[in-house]
Amino acid sequence: MKKKRLRKTLGRELPKGVIRVHEQIISGSVFAKIPPADQYALLLLGHIFHEISWLQRMLYIAQKNIDAESSIVKDGHALQLMFLTRLMLGKLIEFDTLLRDEKRIGDFLVTNFVRESPAEGRAAVESVLVQFSSNAWIRKARNKHFNHYPVFNDVKVALSDVNEHWDFRVFYGERSAHTLYATADAFANLAWLNLADPEDPARGLNKGLELLLSIAGETLALIELALGHYLRGPLAREGDTRQMVLSVRPLSEQRFDFFSELADDA
Repeated sequence: MKKKRLRKTLGRELPKGVIRVHEQIISGSVFAKIPPADQYALLLLGHIFHEISWLQRMLYIAQKNIDAESSIVKDGHALQLMFLTRLMLGKLIEFDTLLRDEKRIGDFLVTNFVRESPAEGRAAVESVLVQFSSNAWIRKARNKHFNHYPVFNDVKVALSDVNEHWDFRVFYGERSAHTLYATADAFANLAWLNLADPEDPARGLNKGLELLLSIAGETLALIELALGHYLRGPLAREGDTRQMVLSVRPLSEQRFDFFSELADDA
């Protein structure tokens, strides 16, 4: 699916580090007149959009953080990247299941993606669904390694690799925020990396991340356009919208560290 965005040209360019945000308020009395199925779609899809968009941004930061000078810091950042990857896959699988099982969500997206052309909406929904059905390792990884802790039989190959190639490493300090079981985390992720690419786990990580971020991008575009077209239709009334500007930091300047000091408020 070609990625689109519902954007308008909004006057003059803003300085770097400043964004313009529009607040749209739909009064309770007006919202109450919206059909319940549409209310459900508006509320749930907005929630889904937030979770996937936030994970997309965190994965961007985590990928940048991975180039640390210290090996111990790099191991900590790798853990964060892997954990965010597992969360992203879990959330995308939830959305895939919802699209297949909840007709109200699918119908809303199809109808509102391009209101004049439901066929384009059906194609956009199918474009997202096919990425799951054509990559069988995703569902297997989700069931055995992402949303559930694996049982012994699901990690036998990874355990053999550990015994053949690795030492067991752990870093620990005075608090839980200072502790990293490096080998344990690498072992847990090796099992699903082998599913993505049995011949090269490192390549499996790159393939997995690339695929998940691609699905996330399509999912966000699908939801954003459908919600945008619905909200900017008859619900968009003069006087219900105001704009504000916010100061923001570029993602490239943000980071979050695995090892940290917990602030003491006492």
